[in-house]
Amino acid sequence: MARLLNKEKASPKPKPVTRAKPSPRPAPVDSEAALQARLVEAQAAMERDYARLREFESRYRHLFTATTEALLLVDAQTLRALDANPAACALLGLGSPKVVGASVLAVFNPRSHAALESMAAEMRRGGQGGNLRVDSVSARRLLVSASLFRQDGAFVLLLRLDPADARLSRGDRSDAVDEWARYCGVAPDALVLTDLAGKVLQANAAFAELVQVATERQIRGESLGRWLGRTSVDLGVLITNLRQRGSLKLFSTNLRAEHGSLTEVEISAALVTMEDQTCLGFTIRDVGRRLAGDSHARDDLSRSVGQLAELVGRVPMKEIVANTAGLIEKMCIEAALQLTRDNRAAAAELLGLSRQSLYVKLRRYGLGDIDGDRAVGD
Repeated sequence: MARLLNKEKASPKPKPVTRAKPSPRPAPVDSEAALQARLVEAQAAMERDYARLREFESRYRHLFTATTEALLLVDAQTLRALDANPAACALLGLGSPKVVGASVLAVFNPRSHAALESMAAEMRRGGQGGNLRVDSVSARRLLVSASLFRQDGAFVLLLRLDPADARLSRGDRSDAVDEWARYCGVAPDALVLTDLAGKVLQANAAFAELVQVATERQIRGESLGRWLGRTSVDLGVLITNLRQRGSLKLFSTNLRAEHGSLTEVEISAALVTMEDQTCLGFTIRDVGRRLAGDSHARDDLSRSVGQLAELVGRVPMKEIVANTAGLIEKMCIEAALQLTRDNRAAAAELLGLSRQSLYVKLRRYGLGDIDGDRAVGD
């Protein structure tokens, strides 16, 4: 027993077991290398973009300075000159430092300032502006034409300057064109120019007002049939007649505005041959008031309704309906023939009939020379 006690005293007590702390996760091996690689790639991309911009800048500067046309770049809001090529400086009789950075009005005669400011305001509103005849400070007569573009969120005007005598010596008819464009802008009747498919190329303010559109720019590129009362049917009839005859007068229809209101209109149109294409020119006149005063058609309709009312009680309603259906059908066919200027194919399309069905009804009501039309068509 004594030996056991001595062994227990002699043997050391066991130490408590301690758990080792987990080592931190190693950082990604490629993090620093990846960042360096991305930095190198971004720097290379910036250098490529910078080289491309320098190339564009070099081309622009070469073309801008080498062209013989006098060009001015102007801030559309402040009318401050941003750049001027040597041809413009020579034409104005000023050096480039005197032009760039100053108001462009300073290089023109004060009598021309109002016209230039008006042109700039019109360009900012609608993107269009005609040519102006102005005087420079050196009393030289110039023709100014402008175009608008956007740069860094701001609008910039590109002004092209030409001596008035140089244009006249080339036989330029810009004055007459400007006067005509000015008339179209203030004309009381709606004027529209389309291509042969009816897509709008130009329209004046009167047409924009009729269809309740804010600016003429919203009309360009749209089909004229979008606003006509019978949509593609009316436009198809107009285009067919214009291609066959070259002109059309007093075509009656409705014009549908953007918000759905209808306006009674008469359309006259003609083929217009431009320098590089053939277009269709339309004159659209609001005749709602005039039609309201012309009660001849309404009187005829009221008289017919009155005669039908007199038959009620004397003749069965079935017979009244049977007899009047033919009368209404005949009136519809006559109206379609009148609208299409006696064009049978267009009238059939307008009525939603086949050509053969229309010929049957024409023979039934004794309207026109059907056999003669067939012989001509054959």
